[in-house]
Amino acid sequence: MPSRTKPAPEDRRDTQATPNGHHPAGKSPPREGGHVIEMQRRRLLTATVEVAFERGVQALTVATICERAGLSRKTFYSMYEEREEFLLAAFDDAVAQARQEVVQAVAGERRWRERVRTGLSALLAFLDREPGVGRLLVVEALGA
Repeated sequence: MPSRTKPAPEDRRDTQATPNGHHPAGKSPPREGGHVIEMQRRRLLTATVEVAFERGVQALTVATICERAGLSRKTFYSMYEEREEFLLAAFDDAVAQARQEVVQAVAGERRWRERVRTGLSALLAFLDREPGVGRLLVVEALGA
């Protein structure tokens, strides 16, 4: 029976989606179970935002995240080497969500001043709609 080892982090990046769901260099997700992996990743990220909002980033253990997401630790470690790598991915995902909101909002504005005003308004509206993401980006990022 061949031994199963995790690919090196740089090898795994070739097939993993970026925080906004795109795959590097136009590559597609792995064919077998790619959608399942993406759903599991999304469940972990959602659980992270929820737990960070309720209890703070210090309460974000792998066990807590997995329990909230309804996934096993084995599943977690098949996607991430360690907690810190995952927390960076969760933060990157939150930044990508906020960025997308701002970029879409300012797309029609031509003047710099209006782009800034519109962008800041869009960011604040996003953080108001997504308080868990807001806490992760603004409050908890400093303590992570």
